Amino acid sequence: MFRPQFLNDLVTGTAGVVAAIHVSPEGLVLGTSPGIDTSEADHWAAVMAALNAASRHSSDIIGHRTGDSSP
Repeated sequence: MFRPQFLNDLVTGTAGVVAAIHVSPEGLVLGTSPGIDTSEADHWAAVMAALNAASRHSSDIIGHRTGDSSP
């Protein structure tokens, strides 16, 4: 799996960060920091894609109810 350098730098250079995953809006894993296996990365990518979809859907509902074009 492709591991971009910025993910490595994020994990090693930021206190409290133990791992990083780069995920596309569609939920595809684009890169991981060292130490994350493929199944774990895929799991978290699916979780992030679901949260992204829920967030977009709820903002559409709020905008529709309030009449605001950008909630």
